[in-house]
Order: sequence, then structure tokens, then C-alpha cells
Amino acid sequence: MLLATSRRHISRIEQGHQVPSIRTIEVLAEQMQIHPLTLIATAYCPDLDTNLVNELLRTVKADFKGIISD
Repeated sequence: MLLATSRRHISRIEQGHQVPSIRTIEVLAEQMQIHPLTLIATAYCPDLDTNLVNELLRTVKADFKGIISD
């Protein structure tokens, strides 16, 4: 429930003064109707530049392949 996460808490996260817990990320993602990893990934591509997003996706895919093949 989004109400469990105060506006002040969200503001502090947005400003970089506080790090969200996994549970907070899950709650926010649920409210936004997106996967929690999508929300986390936006932290690495804040401008949502298509090239950066594609590069991040390629990196994650390669990392997954490396984990699976080990």
C-alpha cells in the first residue's frame, strides 16, 4: 500500500538522502504497475536515454547468461 510510504520518505529517496528498502521498491513498483527491477533499472538510466537503456539491458542479459552457465 502506497500510504505505508510517506511523501516525506519518497521525497528523501528521490533526493538521494535515503536508500529505499527492497520492500519499499516492491510497494512502489506495485503501485506503478511495473516490475520492481524496472524501477531499480531507472536509477541507472535516469534520463531514460535509449542507448543507455539498451546498453544496460545487454549488460544484464550477459550477466544472467554468465550466472546461468556457471
